[in-house]
Amino acid sequence: MFINNVQVLGRWARDLELRYLPSNQKATTTGRLAVKDPSRKDRDGKNVTYFIDILMFGNLAENAVKFAGIKGYEVYVMGKLTSRTYKDKDAKTVYVTEILASEIQYGNAPGQKEKENKINPSNNYNPLEDISEDEGIPW
Repeated sequence: MFINNVQVLGRWARDLELRYLPSNQKATTTGRLAVKDPSRKDRDGKNVTYFIDILMFGNLAENAVKFAGIKGYEVYVMGKLTSRTYKDKDAKTVYVTEILASEIQYGNAPGQKEKENKINPSNNYNPLEDISEDEGIPW
């Protein structure tokens, strides 16, 4: 059995641009995702960032451009790792490794702060304080 499943969370490093394949007019776009690695630090002590190309087709590409296609938009991408080669204008072989996206979930827009899941400190209500031992609970 072989497994090729990739999941990454990051922000677009540039705006997405929708194109159409000349052969069948299918929508496509390639985005570059900036993904931080908290386990590795650079010389300045900052997290290392990887830039990963994400390839999208069809409705997935159209929706990504329409709803989250701007630089800095946070996205969670699921897909598979692919590689291909081609010859450049100087006849040199170019190797490309990218993620072929199968699903994208949209996160925070550029400039939008992370959603906080903190308890409001002014709310000191404790539901257990409302229960008295004298209420005759059978257990």
